[in-house]
Amino acid sequence: VTAIEFDATLADQAARFLADRPNVTVICGDGAAWPQAPANGVYVNFGVIRPADRWIENLAPGGRLVFWLGGPGPQREGMGGRHSNGGAALAVERRPKGYAVHPVSTAHFVCAEGDLAVGDEAEAEALAKAFSDGGLDTVRSLIWKRAAMPDRCWFAADDWALSTDEIAD
Repeated sequence: VTAIEFDATLADQAARFLADRPNVTVICGDGAAWPQAPANGVYVNFGVIRPADRWIENLAPGGRLVFWLGGPGPQREGMGGRHSNGGAALAVERRPKGYAVHPVSTAHFVCAEGDLAVGDEAEAEALAKAFSDGGLDTVRSLIWKRAAMPDRCWFAADDWALSTDEIAD
């Protein structure tokens, strides 16, 4: 297990608390830069308006990714980092013919810091509209680094989309 923590103080605490676990490595870094090699599982515990390239592209065949999708809400006093304005947890599985997606649950979550905190404003607005319009439960696949047919998508950006089409096994 490799744990990546953006906040240096939290990374240091995690490393101390997990020091007796020889199978765990804690790294202070930006989650957008990991995994750096094929991974069987990736769990992201912060919200983003789009998945990081490495989460998708370094997912091993049969590997699974769980991440929190949602746009940032207003900064709340006394709440630490920014929290999402709404969103959902998505489970992604890399299959031979693409990426299957299963919406897990709706959620509000702390938003990303670092490279993933910066996003395309128009894309964030379109994502917020998709959540507002409903229908997340119809999502079945992730289209990655190519254009999608918007009429077959719950959400579509220029180079990725959440589609209602099933992935064949």
